[in-house]
Amino acid sequence: MTERVLVTGGAGYIGSVVAAQLLERGYDVIVYDNLSHGRRAAVPPAARLVVDDIGNRDALDRLLRSEPVDAVMHFAAFIEAGESMREPVKFFRNNAANTLTLLEALVAHKVPRFVFSSTAAVYGTPEQTPIEEDAPLRPTNVYGESKLLVELGQNQTRAQLGSANAGPGSDRRERLGVAPCTPRRLPSLICR
Repeated sequence: MTERVLVTGGAGYIGSVVAAQLLERGYDVIVYDNLSHGRRAAVPPAARLVVDDIGNRDALDRLLRSEPVDAVMHFAAFIEAGESMREPVKFFRNNAANTLTLLEALVAHKVPRFVFSSTAAVYGTPEQTPIEEDAPLRPTNVYGESKLLVELGQNQTRAQLGSANAGPGSDRRERLGVAPCTPRRLPSLICR
């Protein structure tokens, strides 16, 4: 039986690359995106697109009941640091509160694996580069703070949900995704 992966934010610039790579490796992929920043055209044709918001618990429950998933890779977030300082409530709602709604649904439906796309912004201005995983966490903007809140919440659900943090990257040939020229949050565990 093919493993099914739910990719939140899968119509965005990182999520769409991950969705394509999962499909290339034979996974069944469901992309879940509200299309506020993502593009329908970025979703790989072989993936099923569900247009909804991760803050909509009823929609998440319906999906996870009708199509149980083996893992969730979470890329749905607002990422503009400057905007986060002008509209902090928007960022805390989308990046932190809505992600906790997602986690709540995943725990309720016993989804065994969760990968969270974090950011180097949780470190603020680093003391050194490359940034080590155990560097002090001192975000300097609301974007970084909102991601750090999720990391802390995720740490508390780890016993109920296998989870990991991952930062943005590109494919090995550097054709897709973010160019590998700046330090990024490294995954401690991707999937079991």
